[in-house]
Amino acid sequence: MRAVLLAPALLAIGATACGRDVPPAAPAGGPAPATPAATAMPERSSQDAPLRAALQIHHWQLQRAHDAHGTALRSLFVDGMPPLQLDFTAQRLQVSQTCNALGAAYTVEAAHLQIGRVVSSKRLCAQSRRMAQERAASDLLSGRFAVALDSAAPLPTLRLTRTDGTRLEFAGQPTADTRFGGPGQTMWLEVAGDTAPCTTAPTRQCLQVREHLQATQAVLQDSADGWQPLDQPIEGFTHEPGIRTLLRVTRYPASGDEREAPVYVLEQLLEARG
Repeated sequence: MRAVLLAPALLAIGATACGRDVPPAAPAGGPAPATPAATAMPERSSQDAPLRAALQIHHWQLQRAHDAHGTALRSLFVDGMPPLQLDFTAQRLQVSQTCNALGAAYTVEAAHLQIGRVVSSKRLCAQSRRMAQERAASDLLSGRFAVALDSAAPLPTLRLTRTDGTRLEFAGQPTADTRFGGPGQTMWLEVAGDTAPCTTAPTRQCLQVREHLQATQAVLQDSADGWQPLDQPIEGFTHEPGIRTLLRVTRYPASGDEREAPVYVLEQLLEARG
């Protein structure tokens, strides 16, 4: 697999081309030339399609972060916790491994990534270091970034350089859809604050969950009924004792081997309550 370097020089070409399309001034006393509607959106360039596809089929985990002077941005990392992770859908960016769900709109154009204002679910973090990490992520992930994607290594590397010189480097991991060969089943699971003995191995503790059948009804409930042990973990989810959570997950069916169990993968933490 070869490296793909996406250079910001493409912007200069686009700017020159745009300059040729300026309409001539109207004659004195004549009608003003028609101008495009302000709401018109630029068409996606086919040249950016490979980059958009690569962004969407990987989880991107933060490895290194520096400011314009080369100083490490340590506030983006918390000792003992997984690194920040970016996930791209068709139009949205989600940030996970934070105590709140973070998200933003994004666009890809001319080898640049434009990330809008990052919004948070605004749950109070139990650890001050994680709260500081979340604030730093909200600040540092917004803006316009030049993109360099290196797909030559066993794991692809994504390098983002913001206009102020901030440099972020991410390692790519295939998404669950990529690993399991297609989309799974979306589910809404409420996870209890306490664990319970597993069904298949009573000496081991498992999550207690109950399913919400519709997204519109997916809220934390006060009822003590309906809990069932989930014998397998939820990939990407870290349980905090005493904290009830509401999750959107994807369930991938087991393979043909009867001994294998289905796989649950966290998509979004929707609500949490202590």
